[in-house]
Amino acid sequence: DKELAEIANELTSLEKSKEYTLSALHENDNEINSGDDILSDLEKRIVALSNEKSKETEALSALRDELTEKEEEHSHAEAEVNRTANLITELEKKKAGFTSQINFLKKMKESYEGFSMSVKKLLTDSKNNENIRFKIEGVVANLMTVPQNLEVAIESALGNAMQNVVVKDVEDAKYLIRYLKAKEYGTVTFLPMPFMRRRDLSRENRACLNMQGVLGVASELITYAPKYDSVFSSLLGATVIVDNLDNAAEVARKFNSSFKAVTLDGEIFATGGSITGGGKKAKITNYLSYDREIGELEKSIDKVNATESAFNLKKTNSMLKVQSVVAAIKSLEREIKESEIKIATISENISSLKSSSSSNKSQVELRAEKSIALNEK
Repeated sequence: DKELAEIANELTSLEKSKEYTLSALHENDNEINSGDDILSDLEKRIVALSNEKSKETEALSALRDELTEKEEEHSHAEAEVNRTANLITELEKKKAGFTSQINFLKKMKESYEGFSMSVKKLLTDSKNNENIRFKIEGVVANLMTVPQNLEVAIESALGNAMQNVVVKDVEDAKYLIRYLKAKEYGTVTFLPMPFMRRRDLSRENRACLNMQGVLGVASELITYAPKYDSVFSSLLGATVIVDNLDNAAEVARKFNSSFKAVTLDGEIFATGGSITGGGKKAKITNYLSYDREIGELEKSIDKVNATESAFNLKKTNSMLKVQSVVAAIKSLEREIKESEIKIATISENISSLKSSSSSNKSQVELRAEKSIALNEK
């Protein structure tokens, strides 16, 4: 009976041990299944984060490419600003040169450079003396406009008469002569308008206008106020302008030197037969060209101003483009920084998940070994 009791107790003990083992095995299997679920979830999250990192890396690469393009665009825009600024500086220098020339010519004109001292002194005094100023119409050179190609010819034709002073009447001439005497300025030739006698080509002599090289009557090739018609008719009405020496000689020969013929280079075939020529005639005064040169320079300044305005607009647009590109670069740099931070965060998360996955995998493997050991009992 005692032996049977011991066997019964042993069986009971074995049953309890079996129940414990089965319970432990069941619990271990549940933990293994739970671990597998966790591992599966971790793998899915790692894959998702890896895909997200891949997309973000591609986006970052695109942002960096765009940044490179914008930096090149910025470089070109800045170069354009500098180039345009340099062009504007050159235009400013050019304009300053023109302005300097204009001021010089105006100063020369206002100082009556090239006139005889007596004429210069009289005209200078007229600026501050109303009695003198109101009696003077002007010097011959200052009362007409001459085409550029005729300047030498007209100066040669007029000679010293270029600086003759035109006055309204004889009384004005007498007053000014007394003034010159009192001041001991020297002599001046006056041209009282009512006293000036017209000297026009005769009908027969006007036939010369049809000859080769004849450009026209000198008084008809220039412009002046109608009230000075008698003055310029007297001075130039019997003078023709011819293109060259040979044609002028032919005119003088055919019309027996009955009027003056002057070439564009300044040679003179005078009434009576004398011929004056040689080197190009030196100008008595630049008055014939002062106004024209000043006008040309002012037109040049207008052109420079127009070009400068266009360049200033171009420079402004280039500067605006620079500002726009700089703003775009800053924005891209911010996006790149944010993208880099995002990628770094994703990488850290992936690393953490992989570490968790590795730890869980080890635990599952240990539990699997435990299950094997429990099954062997």
